[in-house]
Amino acid sequence: MVDIILIIIALLCILYAFGQYAEESNKKRELNDRKFFNCKNDFEEFIAKNFKIIPCGTCADVNYFLLDINSVGTSIQLGCNNCKRKKWFKDIKVDQSIYDKNKLISLWNNFQSLSTEQEREPTEKNLVRFNIDNINMNDPSQNISDEKRSRHIPQKVRDKVWNRDGGKCVQCGSNKDLEFDHIVPHSKGGANTYRNVRLLCEPCNRKKSANIG
Repeated sequence: MVDIILIIIALLCILYAFGQYAEESNKKRELNDRKFFNCKNDFEEFIAKNFKIIPCGTCADVNYFLLDINSVGTSIQLGCNNCKRKKWFKDIKVDQSIYDKNKLISLWNNFQSLSTEQEREPTEKNLVRFNIDNINMNDPSQNISDEKRSRHIPQKVRDKVWNRDGGKCVQCGSNKDLEFDHIVPHSKGGANTYRNVRLLCEPCNRKKSANIG
């Protein structure tokens, strides 16, 4: 009888230890996903703020993914989401005196480091992706304050939105290829507030385009 009790206790200890390991693994995976997700969004915001991007010259698609940057941080190589054509873009839409090329290099190095550290395959779903309708949407003729025209979503807002939406797309429930989406698009005056930002996966966000809601 004593032997049976000891065996049961040992099994319970093993099950408890396994449960703790699984919980810690899930927490680590969620933290890594958030770090990678935030890195991608920082990259997308930097490109949106600084580079002039035109539709693909082959198929006229407006969706791209980032492939590479040059060694001095002044050009980016993009791939067309539709026909996969590769093209280098070097037109900066901000004053050269304030353009931070070192930040582009830092973002790229951080993105590559996280991809390697987390053993993410270099597939298109793990690349920085964006729609140029959202990048080129700021109209200089509109009398909008710099704060409102900025696409940067504060980290505090990102964290609150992530926790509120449970780290999943609010439309389909996917936890892959997530993006911060403005419910009222930035191009239509939408603000970077908790109430106007939500999580969408890349496919759901592309379906929405620049529509409201």
